[in-house]
Amino acid sequence: MSSFDSFQPTLTYNLLLTLHILGVLLWIGGLLHAAGSTRSEAAGVLRRAAYPGTYVTILAGLACTYQGGWLARGWWLYAKIFLVILLLVV
Repeated sequence: MSSFDSFQPTLTYNLLLTLHILGVLLWIGGLLHAAGSTRSEAAGVLRRAAYPGTYVTILAGLACTYQGGWLARGWWLYAKIFLVILLLVV
């Protein structure tokens, strides 16, 4: 039996996870919409959708990590955090 089998999500965790997923949709949707827009339209879309989505995604993801106790449960989370940082830098 692994340590993942004993995890029982709470209402707070489920709400944070929902917020995280909505932030990802907003972030990626804003980026995809900005890619098909003119330069001035893209700047507005990024300011109104993609940037807030980025902040919501990161903050809710970190809160989920803390709430679920995932930092001590495996290497995969560190790999995921590294890839998110790489995405933000590039």
